[in-house]
Amino acid sequence: MKIAFLADFFIEDGINGGGELNNEELIRLLIKKGNDVKKYHTRGLAIQTMPDKETKLIIGNFIALSEEVKDHIVENYSYIIYEHDHKYLKTRDPSHFKNYKAPEDQIINKEFYQNAKAVICQSKLHMRVVERNLCLDNIVSVSGNLWSEESLDYLEQISTSQEDKKDICSIMYSNIANKNIEDSILYCKVNGLKSEKIMPCSHK
Repeated sequence: MKIAFLADFFIEDGINGGGELNNEELIRLLIKKGNDVKKYHTRGLAIQTMPDKETKLIIGNFIALSEEVKDHIVENYSYIIYEHDHKYLKTRDPSHFKNYKAPEDQIINKEFYQNAKAVICQSKLHMRVVERNLCLDNIVSVSGNLWSEESLDYLEQISTSQEDKKDICSIMYSNIANKNIEDSILYCKVNGLKSEKIMPCSHK
């Protein structure tokens, strides 16, 4: 099968976020199964540079995708959305709203989600929150994230290591507002917990 994977960033862009790592592992699995997968960056993607209409689309993070291209995809392609957060909300963060239910004026991209063959969520809670806000029946949960064998082996290795672990809370630094770094730091201070920031570094 011919598959085009659309995303704002891929791991070769030097981005080691959870979404990018999940996307890469899914791409590897699809290629291993004999599919022809090509990557497309959403930024600057134009109708003229889209793959042929027989190609199936998997859409990861799509903040940089233009409205024109979104409309073109809705009208011409069979696609799924591999949802890593909440791009149907202006804030991308449902935790600000009671019961995770945003007011209607905060909902965006609804038609894009509605016309997807499926919206893939990473947990049952994730799925329920998306359903609560979009009221669609094409939303499914895969109940977890995709990990490479190498990553799983590494996690097993460090989990059984005899090396002393620090009694400290680690806060992964990010300049993305909805990661809520400042409130994490405040939480530690208020509760008398030692903390340190993990600045940008390798995935391991």
